[in-house]
Amino acid sequence: FGKAYNISNDEPLQVLELYQMLFHELNEPLQTKNLSYKTANALAWFLECFSFGREPRFTRYSIGVLSKSQTLNLTAAKQELGYNPHV
Repeated sequence: FGKAYNISNDEPLQVLELYQMLFHELNEPLQTKNLSYKTANALAWFLECFSFGREPRFTRYSIGVLSKSQTLNLTAAKQELGYNPHV
């Protein structure tokens, strides 16, 4: 089995910035709402329970991922693969 590596341009980026760039590229307005984690998680639970076989707009998993800070470590890709990000 192979090994997994994180690959990026090695620059930190807020998730909101990523969405803003994506929606700008799509020429679509980005609508956001600030909710507490507890409220967003409860809403996600409700959507999961009452989506009736359809994919909910967001899930408790997606709320968990988006509510936490994450940094991808590229050290293994740089050392083992000689990866050098070009920005």
